[in-house]
Amino acid sequence: MEIDLLIHGVLWPTVLALGVVVASRSQRARLVGVALAIAFVVSSGAQDHLALSPSFGSWTWIPIGVALAALVGAAAGRFGAGRVGRAACCVIAALLAALLLPLPEWRGDSERLVLAGGIALNAALLLPIGMHRGGFSTWLAFSVALAGTSGVALMTGFAKLAVPCGAVSFACGCMGLFALGQRPHRTLHAGIGGAIVIATCASLGAAGAYAFETGGVTRFAFVLAAIAPLGVWLGEAPPFRATRVASALARVVGVGTLAGAAIWSAASHGAQGSDAYAAQRDSNANQVVATLAR
Repeated sequence: MEIDLLIHGVLWPTVLALGVVVASRSQRARLVGVALAIAFVVSSGAQDHLALSPSFGSWTWIPIGVALAALVGAAAGRFGAGRVGRAACCVIAALLAALLLPLPEWRGDSERLVLAGGIALNAALLLPIGMHRGGFSTWLAFSVALAGTSGVALMTGFAKLAVPCGAVSFACGCMGLFALGQRPHRTLHAGIGGAIVIATCASLGAAGAYAFETGGVTRFAFVLAAIAPLGVWLGEAPPFRATRVASALARVVGVGTLAGAAIWSAASHGAQGSDAYAAQRDSNANQVVATLAR
């Protein structure tokens, strides 16, 4: 069972994503986001049919939101949007991803608008990195960030969401290896679409895990998981950006710190929540036994 999940939920989606990147050639930067979205959608479909459900609580809207965000990002790359246009694309992609999300905790219009604002801000802050940094360390950092989102989802018991996030994480790592073989002037950038999709995957992954969380995990863990990709900005800080090696290490360390803190927080608070639940269950059982013994 685990082998089938690994093959159909992680390896096969990654192969498809890399196939799109390799085949796109001149359109590569514009289609990276589409490739990552394909990995997420195919991985999700390997576990559950992506049929739209009219009832609240259908998690299959998450890959649909990621796909819509990828299309918006690809359109932005196609028409060469300026700063205002790129900002508008981040907002449009965020609205499409968040307003269609019929999950617990995100049912009201105000909650969805807050989520959309978070996704848009996350994507807008990630855009400069996606457009101008495309080396192995950048892709490794993105991989670590989404691995953190996957880990938080897994800690909260949402394995169906953890696997697609893990698939995109693995795809980012493989794209980093692909970037190692490219000439400097043909470095594989995430581009507008890739930055939007990575931000959307991290944000929706954290939001979905939060929606179905029942173990008492603090909200801070989900916030950290959502913003983990922004840790790459540590590599742009003045003390590190002077040299390539220091900048590369700082990117990975910045993302790893946020992702690791998110997983640690989810694991520690989840364990406390489980212990509290077990203690209450044992207490109730003891009360029943005492009542019957009277």
